[in-house]
Amino acid sequence: MKITETGNPAREIAQQQISKNTLKRESTKQAGSSGVSGEQVSFSQKARDIHQIEMAINKLSDIREDKVAQLKSRIEAGTYSVDGEEIATKMIAESLLDILA
Repeated sequence: MKITETGNPAREIAQQQISKNTLKRESTKQAGSSGVSGEQVSFSQKARDIHQIEMAINKLSDIREDKVAQLKSRIEAGTYSVDGEEIATKMIAESLLDILA
């Protein structure tokens, strides 16, 4: 059974973009390090927009603090219960998705 990460999908996409951009920059630096001076580099509007999105996503927390506080209070109050049938249903659904994918 494949276990999927329950992280922030937007953060994952941004991290992939950051990795791609970093690799591109490093290859450009290596290719451009021939000693030619006076060259200028300009970034497209799309590149600037991606950078702003990356910065905004990096400021996001990986932890959903409101959800954690809610669950913590329910556990402390003794009102939190686990529905085994619901967990089993989700596990089977994930397993079927893995098989069909």
